[in-house]
Amino acid sequence: MLVSLEFSAMARSSPPVAPLVLSLLPWPLGVGNLLSLILQLYRQRWFWYVRHSCLTVLWWGVPLYGLLRAATLTTLMGCYTHGILVGQGQDSRHQWRQAQGQRWRVVWTGAVYWGLVALGGLVAMMLAALEIWLMTPLIEQVLAWTATIDRVWGSVVSFLSLMGGLVIIVALMVLPPLWVATRLGLLDVVLVLESGVTWRQAFQRSFVLTKDEFWRIQLLVLAFSVAWLPTPLGLAIAGYLGFLILDWVLPSLDLVDQYWLQDLLTLGYGGLNMVLILPLVQILKVSLYHNLRVRREAIDLIDDGKDLAR
Repeated sequence: MLVSLEFSAMARSSPPVAPLVLSLLPWPLGVGNLLSLILQLYRQRWFWYVRHSCLTVLWWGVPLYGLLRAATLTTLMGCYTHGILVGQGQDSRHQWRQAQGQRWRVVWTGAVYWGLVALGGLVAMMLAALEIWLMTPLIEQVLAWTATIDRVWGSVVSFLSLMGGLVIIVALMVLPPLWVATRLGLLDVVLVLESGVTWRQAFQRSFVLTKDEFWRIQLLVLAFSVAWLPTPLGLAIAGYLGFLILDWVLPSLDLVDQYWLQDLLTLGYGGLNMVLILPLVQILKVSLYHNLRVRREAIDLIDDGKDLAR
């Protein structure tokens, strides 16, 4: 059933996208312009993206084989975005074949990617534990010293000492896995869009493209998160209000005590949010990839698309 839905989605013709005059954009783009481009691409083809994102989320519920189909559809969204950016058109069938040819490598590198991120998290926890072990005696000495000085200043110094230690702990727990996730975030994009690249070369390429770009990428992700924040909040509020209205209309059902219904609504809210944000993540990664290539390698976006199409 899901397979037939996939092919009907690809076979169905869709209205053309309003032209993006990419050559007139100030490449490489700043954070604000890049975010605007990402949102513009999503708005212009939102139905195509959401339709394929729904199929992706549905395939996640099928063990093993569903993972391959979901990887293919996710890769397809990236290929489709690439086709728009480099002026290759929107041939979904060609991009589907391109995505299918890379699905095993995408799944494999994805597993390695998340394994390395988890390893970064483990290292982060070890560093945080070491920091706590080293800082605890120092903070105890500071607190003992503040007890001998003015009460107001002692309270200020104590507060700053505790907050400083907490900030260091949080930074040690967050930065290592975040650094790994950022430096390797373009793995799947490189694998699919650069022909002949092995998975080891994809690791190297991702490191090269994101070199010295860590904080710029974090700023882009932060801006993206702020722009996206109203959507999950709106979905949550709408779901809660719908639950209250249903409970008011049908008081005999005593919905407040029906925890299974609350869990079902939470699952539906999470699934809908995932359906809406998944295409944006793929658009962000592909757009960031091209922007970094223009910045680092001074490529011409349209000429690069012609080279990759050969």
